[in-house]
Amino acid sequence: MATMKITPRKPRGRRQRSLQRAVHLTLGLFLLVELYLSPLLGPGFTTTVQWLVAPVVVASGIAMWKGQRIRHALRARAARHA
Repeated sequence: MATMKITPRKPRGRRQRSLQRAVHLTLGLFLLVELYLSPLLGPGFTTTVQWLVAPVVVASGIAMWKGQRIRHALRARAARHA
């Protein structure tokens, strides 16, 4: 019996956008928790949110907002240098 090698596929199109939205919204919840419950959770949580979660939320938001334009520019740049 032959074995098949299963390779993970990169999410594309609708699936990728759904995944980006889920990550963005989930991390956005951390921002809300930090905003309203920061005195109860302590400085460690606040530091983590400020230095890890917030930049990822910003980056994922920009990726969702301008992703197509960024990919187009990268493809054009690669074509010029090829």
